[in-house]
Amino acid sequence: MLIGRFFLALRLAAGRPLPEGGATQGIGVWLPAVGLALGVLIAVTVRIAMSIDVWFAALAGLVAWVGLSGARPLAGLATICRAPGDDGAPGAPPVGSIVVTLAMIAMLILLMLLSLHGGWWSLALLLAWARFAPLMWVTSLPPAATENAEPALAAWVVDPAQPTRWAVVLFIASLVVNWALLAAPIAIVGWRLWMKRRPVTGAPGGLTVERLFAGIVLVELASLACVVVRLMMADYGA
Repeated sequence: MLIGRFFLALRLAAGRPLPEGGATQGIGVWLPAVGLALGVLIAVTVRIAMSIDVWFAALAGLVAWVGLSGARPLAGLATICRAPGDDGAPGAPPVGSIVVTLAMIAMLILLMLLSLHGGWWSLALLLAWARFAPLMWVTSLPPAATENAEPALAAWVVDPAQPTRWAVVLFIASLVVNWALLAAPIAIVGWRLWMKRRPVTGAPGGLTVERLFAGIVLVELASLACVVVRLMMADYGA
């Protein structure tokens, strides 16, 4: 039963279709555990690949990251960055594709620096924070006033007490492993503020699935950047 719900949460985190019915209710509480498991797998991949080269480790880590997490978060980022009026018409600027490409380049470089400075072990908690983020957003933001926002977010909804418990666990673990991981909750709050204030196709601001997935990518990138900077400062005695 528990394993089944974990794998349902894994499908939810990757944006894959879920079975209909009550089996999916409350599976969002497993998302941080899913992130932790994915982070461990990616960290192990990076550590093994480091025996060849740091750039190879970064590339292996990026492939594992995208492959295990699914491309749905990147698709969400591309969607919200799409230029106004870009509906696929010829000549429309491919802003979303450009942003995703830059995000993957940034992640590749950050993973190389992470490998170079020996911080691969931080990836487990980093992905746990990123998958924890949706729990905060769905319990503190209303769905955007669009036709399908609320039904699409139904599977993500959890008991409001659950995010608090996970936040305490992740906070303590981050202090033990690498305090730079505490950049993650700052990024989570920052993205929440943006979603609250930014209108959605003329409607008041709020949460959509696309914004939720895009936020996961941005929390990952912001946290990874802060962890890398902290490791570099430590290596240079700062």
